[in-house]
Order: sequence, then C-alpha cells, then structure tokens
Amino acid sequence: MKREKNLDFTAGVLIIYMIYGHCAQIAGTEDIFPYKELQYFLYFFMGWFFFKSGMFHKTNKKMSTMVRDDIQRLIKPFAICSFMGLTVNIAFLVINRDINWIHYVFTPFKEIILGGSLSGNLPLWFLPTLFFVRPIFVIICKIKNRKLMKTLIVLSGIIAFKMSCIESIFFHNWITAIFTGIFFYGCGFLLKKLQYNNYVIWISLILYSSSFFYNSMVDFRTNTLISGHYLCWLISSLSGIIVWNNISKYIRKDDFFVQIGINSMFYYALHWLPLYLISNIMIVMKLFMNPVINFVILAISTLIFFVILQMYISKNTMHKLGLK
Repeated sequence: MKREKNLDFTAGVLIIYMIYGHCAQIAGTEDIFPYKELQYFLYFFMGWFFFKSGMFHKTNKKMSTMVRDDIQRLIKPFAICSFMGLTVNIAFLVINRDINWIHYVFTPFKEIILGGSLSGNLPLWFLPTLFFVRPIFVIICKIKNRKLMKTLIVLSGIIAFKMSCIESIFFHNWITAIFTGIFFYGCGFLLKKLQYNNYVIWISLILYSSSFFYNSMVDFRTNTLISGHYLCWLISSLSGIIVWNNISKYIRKDDFFVQIGINSMFYYALHWLPLYLISNIMIVMKLFMNPVINFVILAISTLIFFVILQMYISKNTMHKLGLK
C-alpha cells in the first residue's frame, strides 16, 4: 500500500513539536516563546496519533492476529525502551547512594500501573494505551448497527470527560486515557475519507478557529483538564486534526519532516532518554540553572544523540527492536 506522504509530513511536524515540548518542560522554558504559542495550535497532537491509527484499522483482521502483531509492534519497543530508561534511572539512584529498595522495585511498578510508563522513558505510555484501544475497538466494530457503533465511540469520550471530573488518582491515569484513545481512534476509522469532504472541512475549520478564542487543553496521559472545558477540547481537537490533515495534502511536503514521520517510532520511543540522562547529569553537577541554557544543552544533546544513533544503528537493527 502506497504511503500517504501528507500523514508522514504531519507526523514529522508533531514528533518534532513533542520533542521540543518535552525539552522545554524539562528545561523550564514553558513561559518563553514559542512554547505557549505552539500549544494554541497543536494541542491536539496526541489525539492525532490515535486518529491516524484508527484510519488504518482493518476490520477483516482476526483479533488473535492483531494482538500478536501489536505485541511485536507496540509492546516489544515499549519493553525494550522502558528497560533502557530504567537502567538510566537505577544508575542515578546508585550515584545518589539511594539504598531504599522500594525505589528500585516498588516505584517502577507503581509508575507502570498509574502512569503507563517509567519516569526513565515517560512518553511510552502511548504504546500500552494503543495496545488496549485496538482490541476494544475490534469488539465495537462487531456491532452491526452503525448508529450504535458511533454512539459507543462518542460515549467513550463522554466517559473520559466524566472520569476527569472525579478527584481520585484512580480516574487520572493512563488507563482512563484508553477511553479518550477509543474516541479519537474510532473517529479516525469513521472519518478516514469523510474528513476530506468540503462541508466537514469548513465545519472543522470554524470549530478549530474558535478554539483560539476559548482554548481548552487536557493532559492526555493523566486525563486531567488543564484549561477550558473537556468536551470543547475533544471537539476542537478532532477539528484541528481534520484541518491539519487537509492542509498537509496541499502544501509542499518537506522531505525532512516526511522522513521523521516515516521513522516516528524511532524518535518517539528514544527521545526521552537523552533528555532524562543529560538533565539528571546537570542536576547532579549543579549545572541546572538558567532555563534557556538548559534548553540549548538539552536540545543539542538530543540532536547529537540521534545523529550518532543513525550513524551506527542499521535499519535492520531498528526493525528488530520494533523501532522501524
């Protein structure tokens, strides 16, 4: 099947935005241009990856085959890259002479259960979330009544909203994000072709534009409302996804972004490692002070990290690790 370069382009843009965002958060430059400005335009980025996955959902694929494939495609890179992050974390615990066994055994277990990933590679929560979203959606697809199927997809978004209103740690973790994931995944499946309809484009453009005046944001992983209203975030995020998918069809696709989009798993699964490693080294050496300098050091370190990896790791190795 021919690759859709517009989707690769958008994936490349959003992966770079994600890496920039994590770099800025760790460095402490969230209040410095253009972090907040970009947030107003790209707040839907996490939902886009679920939406894109839903676009390529195959209804004729057996549940057992899909789960087996997803273990290789999602759980394998999750396990390998989580182990890398855990190794870095343990190294710093040893350097700090931490002898509390709970931090070595119980804390990683708690992080996985509540956060869906380890602090040593925090963004990996997306992989187990998608792993559970896909088989649940297979069950939803078995419903013959199309209206009922659409209702369940919308209902999953409403359930996520209701859970976000409950002040409990049990409703603010990656497991509740599965419901949000089902909403965007299901929308991707239903709107795969319809999203390019002129009426849908114009409605989406109006709703997406209105979000600049009433901006709503949600932390996808913890299902926590940051600003605005949760349901407004769902609707405007879906609209933003559709608008960007249409824009990317008609603009010149820079090969730089396309290549990053094609190799999005590689950049997504590994980018936290240099950020986590270098920031902790800077903290230990008491060099973590000026936010702008912190950001520059982290950004350059991440760039060097990927350049070195691409020089010494073959495509075959990346494929074996589940990163290709």
